[in-house]
Amino acid sequence: MGRPPTITDQQIIDAAREVFLEHGLSATTAQVAERAGISEALVFHRFKRKEDLFQRAMAAAPDPPWIAKLPARVGQGEVSAQIVEIAREGLEFFRRILPLSMLGWSHRPDGSPEHPAPKGVDSPPMRGLKMLSRYFEAEMRLGRLARHDPEIVARTLSGALWEYASMELMFEDHTTLPLPEPTFLRGVVQLLMHGLAVEKSAVEKSAVEKSAVDKSAVEKSAVDKSAVDKSAVDKSAGKKGRVAKGGVKKGKKS
Repeated sequence: MGRPPTITDQQIIDAAREVFLEHGLSATTAQVAERAGISEALVFHRFKRKEDLFQRAMAAAPDPPWIAKLPARVGQGEVSAQIVEIAREGLEFFRRILPLSMLGWSHRPDGSPEHPAPKGVDSPPMRGLKMLSRYFEAEMRLGRLARHDPEIVARTLSGALWEYASMELMFEDHTTLPLPEPTFLRGVVQLLMHGLAVEKSAVEKSAVEKSAVDKSAVEKSAVDKSAVDKSAVDKSAGKKGRVAKGGVKKGKKS
């Protein structure tokens, strides 16, 4: 009877995920074995190919830190500065994950045309999109951003980050890119804020309209009160006139 394993497959997978995220395509099974504290032979005993280990490692990836931190960012600090920081961390993530995603496409098991990444609403990409959408929706509810479809905003930001990371990967000589990272991040956020900023003029207009309504109500009340007072005066004058007329008639009779 063989000796029971001292490390589980999941522990090897977790170690492999860390190594792949840190080193990308250049990661080796020797590095995975060292991270897991086992021999490289044991890695290959459990997983026949490096590609198989990669697929397993990336299929169950937890939410990356830049996504996991989103709920704590809601309502904190200046909103545009928060979005710039989100974009900066998101870009760093895409720089690491994009080569791994391409590796997944190029090493599909059995030549399958399907991408091996997990699919559905609970897949890592969809979870990330939902959490980024919820962040923007929460800021909108607080009145810190104008109301728009939060998923469109989330897709716009993440799509821009993915495109920038893709261009970097295609043109390894970054000097060929005309747009430095800080300029790109600030520009993307400024563009988003142009459509998401809460217009002060709209707020002021609402306040002015409310003031006008209140003033109109006050004036109407004053007019109504004046009409009542005038009616009372006219009624009093009419009563006095009748009394005076009655007195004259009584004098003639006597």
